[in-house]
Amino acid sequence: MKNLLIILLASLLSGGCKCVTNTAKKAINKTGEVVGEGSSEFVKGVAKGVENTLECSVTVSDELKLKGVSFGRFFISKDSGSKDNKLTVYLIFGKEFAGNISAKVFDAKGTEYGRAVVNIAAHSNEAKYTDFIFDQRTDVESKSRFVLE
Repeated sequence: MKNLLIILLASLLSGGCKCVTNTAKKAINKTGEVVGEGSSEFVKGVAKGVENTLECSVTVSDELKLKGVSFGRFFISKDSGSKDNKLTVYLIFGKEFAGNISAKVFDAKGTEYGRAVVNIAAHSNEAKYTDFIFDQRTDVESKSRFVLE
């Protein structure tokens, strides 16, 4: 009888431990899930914050517009160093185009502080991402304005 009681008690304790272990695992998994979602939202928020902080703009010269050039999205990133000196623009060509397109960057006061030129050949109704890489000393500032000519 004493042995039966010991076996029964041991069974209850081992089953109870499994229940506690499973509950702990579930809690850890749920915590990891919540932290993962929070981290993802944090990263998205930081990226959006950087985008909003720079608040740069791009315009296309009238001359390029007459040649059928327009653009969609653009973004600014680092080339190979630690400075934001690369402008990537999704260019749209309404007409056949062959030639140079230059990008000039101006600060918030209108002072030019960088230029980059790219030679492009594109067919009518073609669109593609194009990188304008400025001098390594160029670091795109907040509220800068890019002009494509």
